[in-house]
Amino acid sequence: MKDEHGRPEGADVVVTAAEIARLAGVTRAAVSNWPRRQGDFPVAVAGGTSSPLFSLFEVRGRLEGRRKGREASPEVRLRERPRAEFGDDVLGGLTAVAGILVDGVPEADDGEDAGSLRALVAGLGAEVSPGTLLAELTARPVASRGRAGSDGVTSARLVEAIRYAAGPSEGTVLDPACGIGSLLFAFADRSTGLFGQDVLPAHARFAGLRARVAGLTAVTSVTARAGDSLREDAYRELKADLVVCEPPVGVADRGREELLLDARWEFGVPSRAESEPAWLQHCYAHTAPGGRVVVVMPPSVAYRRAGRRIRAEIVRRGLLTRAIALPAGTAASHALPVHLWVLRRPADPTGGVDAVRMTDLARPARAERSAWTRAGRGSRRCGSPSSAATAPRSTRRPPSRSACAS
Repeated sequence: MKDEHGRPEGADVVVTAAEIARLAGVTRAAVSNWPRRQGDFPVAVAGGTSSPLFSLFEVRGRLEGRRKGREASPEVRLRERPRAEFGDDVLGGLTAVAGILVDGVPEADDGEDAGSLRALVAGLGAEVSPGTLLAELTARPVASRGRAGSDGVTSARLVEAIRYAAGPSEGTVLDPACGIGSLLFAFADRSTGLFGQDVLPAHARFAGLRARVAGLTAVTSVTARAGDSLREDAYRELKADLVVCEPPVGVADRGREELLLDARWEFGVPSRAESEPAWLQHCYAHTAPGGRVVVVMPPSVAYRRAGRRIRAEIVRRGLLTRAIALPAGTAASHALPVHLWVLRRPADPTGGVDAVRMTDLARPARAERSAWTRAGRGSRRCGSPSSAATAPRSTRRPPSRSACAS
């Protein structure tokens, strides 16, 4: 079309990079990279280097040329659309999609913009199940370690390791730092009830929507609540058959002063310097007799002087059954190695174990040294994989360098 002077429509109209992003259905950052990566992208006709302005006519021609013969698939368009609307708020985009799906796939509306989020969901929802659609959209941030959207996510590798460490289990499962539910929902096939809590309301909301869209609520009860588990425990009376947890990393403020006399500190009051022993005792406090705890720990928790008495008490009572060292890169939010601590609450006061199985998977060459050791078999050199489990339970020390040095 041409205007009254015979010029193409939009010839005198200029647009910003943000407006181009809305036209193309991509992010503002993607448009900023186009002039550098694509030699035929229109040159700015006005504005400065920080706020360039482009000819709308030229931009439309360039976008139409890109679309010809290379129309983006509905899957790609659905993946990009939330990014265009929510930017780096990956979880906000996923929550929007889950909110559309939670009451069923919407009917296509002829009067609705074909590029709208609802229309894209309706189009793809007719081809795949809602659960599969949301799972595919969630897979990318789950696999993107350390990137936007990876907070509150437990990696698939870590989930698999925790499932193995937990062993066969049935009954109720609790995750007091559930994030978006990646770890908690991995036990849906073996539970009678899933209970999760997360300090971020956005995580808890998406976890609840995710469970409904995936159909988990049809096979087991699922509850996801928002709140700080240490300060505002949403399940004070719950005793679960299995408690799994990947505590938040680098959070020193856990309300030590206000929780100084808390009944959960059965093994000792956690120090101000580390929050991991607090999470460990919180998980154990919610474990039913005969139940198990699997907690992700940084390696330093095994030897820090601050948590020495707590470790000693756990091992002396025979509650720690296994410790597994996993390689760097196993977690989603960081690239550091982690440990899995496996505890079991005895069904009776005398039911503690007499041995701790210690497995080093961080260095494959040493993995074969993993073994069960029995109390009274004789002392081992300090530093061997099972040195902490060779003494009688009354005198045993926790698996740490500081304990060996005492």
